[in-house]
Amino acid sequence: MMAAERNVLMTTTVNSIEKDLKTQIGVIGEAVSRVKAGVIMNIDGVEQQVAQICEKISALPEGDAQALEQSMAEMIGKLEELAQVLSEFQDKSGNGTN
Repeated sequence: MMAAERNVLMTTTVNSIEKDLKTQIGVIGEAVSRVKAGVIMNIDGVEQQVAQICEKISALPEGDAQALEQSMAEMIGKLEELAQVLSEFQDKSGNGTN
């Protein structure tokens, strides 16, 4: 019974982290879309949320963490895309650090 309870807890934890990942992917994706449209949105807290998700994942057993690999890769891809569009936006608006 103890092992079954642990499995339920870990599944709940993985599902909760997966939900957090999907939320951040959505927030970051929205930021990308807005920047591409020339609108800057407030993304305060995204860095902290991403760091918290990473901490939670690093505390999981390896097998459970691997279950989140695809969503993590998706979030990282969105973060890279955001960095790129922000750089392009800065270049276009003359606010680059050249």
